[in-house]
Amino acid sequence: TLSDTTVIATIDDEPYYTLQSAIEACTAEENKVIKLETSIALIEGQELNLENKNITIDLNNNAIIGNTKNTLITTAGKLEIVDNSESKNGRIYGYGGKLIHNSGELRIANGTFEVVGYKKDIITIENVGTGTIDISGGTFNANPVTSQENKCIILLSTSTGDIQISGGTFNFNIGSQYRVYRVIEINNENTELKPKVTITGDTTINTVPHVRPLEINNVNLEISGGTINAVSGSIIQNSTALITGGTVIGELSFSNSTLNVKDTPILDK
Repeated sequence: TLSDTTVIATIDDEPYYTLQSAIEACTAEENKVIKLETSIALIEGQELNLENKNITIDLNNNAIIGNTKNTLITTAGKLEIVDNSESKNGRIYGYGGKLIHNSGELRIANGTFEVVGYKKDIITIENVGTGTIDISGGTFNANPVTSQENKCIILLSTSTGDIQISGGTFNFNIGSQYRVYRVIEINNENTELKPKVTITGDTTINTVPHVRPLEINNVNLEISGGTINAVSGSIIQNSTALITGGTVIGELSFSNSTLNVKDTPILDK
């Protein structure tokens, strides 16, 4: 149990005794790095609200664990999550419905992210409004309890903002034909503005049967690298898709969409 005198985080070596107090010390104008000094567990009522701050959270080989069924982290500003420690084993783990709710600018460089739900839909990252996402690394695990969750999605976006995934590993280890299980689901309902969704670099998506790796609606999709290793197929609707690199294993189903494939294998598993 952490005491009231335990240093939870530092900003430029200045100590803070709760992570929320460190967040409140930051502003929207100047980026501040909050270095996590120890692992913490947050209960209901202690969820993190970053509002419109400009913050980098350095996990520093520690964990943020959310023992709450509410959204653990809400951000409308600029948030970057990194782990600058040598081992880079920092993680954010939640027992609630959503791990991160973003309507601002979210960047993830590394760390491990996982959420387990109880009789709720569970979403690791939810992106709304005009929120943008840039993922260059990290591990994102989905291990739902099939008897409980109706929906489990690692990245769910209804935003008109762009999404770039240039690294990271997405693992979905349990499937169910009776549940909505997706690695990435992007459903843009704005008919006048299509976000750009890019998958490149060493991004890896691993799934099992009855898990859809991609479900895309009304976007401009570009795949130029990475590996999509799937058993069940992806669905792309009302979109343009340009595939110039990487490896796609699994069926791609298109509806009212334009597909351009250049020198890229698309293989049935």
